[in-house]
Amino acid sequence: IDRMVLHDRKKLMKRYKELVNKEQIFFTTFHQSMDYEEFVEGIKPKTENGSIIYELEDGIFKKACKSAESNQQNKIVLIIDEINRGNISKIFGELITLLETDKRKGKENEIEAILPYSKEKFSVPDNLYIIGTMNTADRSIGYVDYALRRRFAFITIKADISAIEKYYNDNKNSDCKDNAISLFEKIEKLIKENINEEFEADDIMIGHSYFMAQNSEELQNKLDYEIKPLLLEYLKDGIFKLNDNIKNKINDLKL
Repeated sequence: IDRMVLHDRKKLMKRYKELVNKEQIFFTTFHQSMDYEEFVEGIKPKTENGSIIYELEDGIFKKACKSAESNQQNKIVLIIDEINRGNISKIFGELITLLETDKRKGKENEIEAILPYSKEKFSVPDNLYIIGTMNTADRSIGYVDYALRRRFAFITIKADISAIEKYYNDNKNSDCKDNAISLFEKIEKLIKENINEEFEADDIMIGHSYFMAQNSEELQNKLDYEIKPLLLEYLKDGIFKLNDNIKNKINDLKL
């Protein structure tokens, strides 16, 4: 994707939708009920002429692999949002091994698996790229499966004040800009001054999207109903040092 497109949200989303329609980008979200049958392949019930029949259905991972096989000149991308929320061993099954670079189709250590339902021989194409996203501040998830960690490179995307400035400059909305930037700086300072030693400030900093609003009323609502409740959750969960002063500081935050 052209660098100019990457810095223009509307152009980026337009290009993203084009690639989704061409089946060069696939998107899914992991959750606790996600399983192998939904992700790879499974037998699904369908109604036909008033009767229930069972048919083999490809999951999104298998569809992405098929697209990669038929479009070997292109890079095919599977985006998995909230990848740490799924049970990795349950979802990937034996295919977790096939993700490794040297075990991809055509590589020196290529491995094929026999899929349990279709009985097809299956390997992962080399031109399939998997992007998993996760929120490091989500304390409800204990850990990332080590089998998954070994097969992915990790890139941290931090809350970025320059992204807030760019948003308001691009939208020519100077009314909110100063308040949003000031609020970001206040919260960043509050977090750094009150965080417990076992946590990292970057991991729990409020994301820059919380500070992007069309007008002051929307920004105020985000502060009252999204930002403050999240900060109070940090206090309740022991991420902040426990004292009465921090609770007052959170409640007293204003534009």
